Amino acid sequence: MKTSSLAIALGFALLGVALPAHAEKIVNATEAATNTIITCTEEIEEIIHELRAQLPEGYQSSRVNDMNEAVVKIFEACNFQDLTGQRIANVAQTLDTVQAHLTSLLRIWGDISDLEEKAMTSMRAANEFLNGPLLAGDEGHYSQADIDALFDAAPAGVKSAA
Repeated sequence: MKTSSLAIALGFALLGVALPAHAEKIVNATEAATNTIITCTEEIEEIIHELRAQLPEGYQSSRVNDMNEAVVKIFEACNFQDLTGQRIANVAQTLDTVQAHLTSLLRIWGDISDLEEKAMTSMRAANEFLNGPLLAGDEGHYSQADIDALFDAAPAGVKSAA
């Protein structure tokens, strides 16, 4: 592990940031999106079967068959969620283990204020680039009114989309 990676991991351990919890949120959000895709695709598949039953053989019937093949490809593509979920769970478990070991090392080492400051400095620097989407309950969410106010305050000469 590179020194900067160790410092970042140590910084997370010192801050008590639960990286596995963030990974679990990724898995849950991906699973929810996949379930929505599958539900909508099942509805499309039902409509396709209804259309197929009502159309005579010919061009239109052939196009309905093409739609059905596309639906099957969507179902096949949704298998990614299970694989990514397993991989993210493995990463989360590894991060949890590393974090537990780092916490144990911190207890053993006792006063490590110099190392702690270096880790925190590196952590703050890394955090500048780790600003992904806010999780539910995080502070700093913008409302639609906040976004509208940005457009209302646009400099002269900037055209509004409205």
